[in-house]
Amino acid sequence: MPPWYLPSQHLGFERAGAACYLYDVIFGPKDSVHQQIIMNFHSCLRAPVAPVANRSRYNRRMHDPALKTTDPSNPFKSPTGDDRNLLPWVVAAVVVVVLLGFVFLLSGHTGRSAASTPRDAAYAGNIALSQLKMSQASNFAGSQLTYIDGVIVNKGSKTVTGIVVQALFANDSGEPPQAEQVPFTLIRTRDPYVDTQSVSAAPLAPGASREFRLIYDDISPMWNQQLPLLKVISVTTTK
Repeated sequence: MPPWYLPSQHLGFERAGAACYLYDVIFGPKDSVHQQIIMNFHSCLRAPVAPVANRSRYNRRMHDPALKTTDPSNPFKSPTGDDRNLLPWVVAAVVVVVLLGFVFLLSGHTGRSAASTPRDAAYAGNIALSQLKMSQASNFAGSQLTYIDGVIVNKGSKTVTGIVVQALFANDSGEPPQAEQVPFTLIRTRDPYVDTQSVSAAPLAPGASREFRLIYDDISPMWNQQLPLLKVISVTTTK
């Protein structure tokens, strides 16, 4: 007897019908025994469908509306509405973060504006550099360092908190000079070694003078080894 010739409650309506159909197509009725088998299979098709309680777990989930957990038209959507309940909170959190960031940026900008003014090229005329001296030394890595020492004087009426100076290193080959900008630092002490600090750490008051040091470590070999031309480009001051 074929393996699929089982009662309908074991195979189920769909599988029993498919087995009968395949058997008819492949083998066909050839004798009385086969015809009896086919009649038995057709009787299976007329058998009542097994109740939901006897079906497999998968079939129960597919046929019982109470057990469905997803929308067939959108399997990624939750039918409970939890995502819709969380959406207002997510939007509110994003709005709060954006507002806090805006307030932070606004307060920071206001604080900086009260402490200092933007770089002013016009005030650069009140800054005088004098007593320039040049020296060279090698660092621990073997690179050549060039030092430019001098004295800076604030001849204006504002306190200086930042300075931008450009150095032009000339050459004898007719090429344009090499332009370099490095942090402008003031000499804090010379013993036991030269220690420097930024102008923002030690603002230059009106009429004050300080020693300074500029350090260059990437000068072209074409430099003619002469003292570079220093030019104050801009200055940052406080109100």
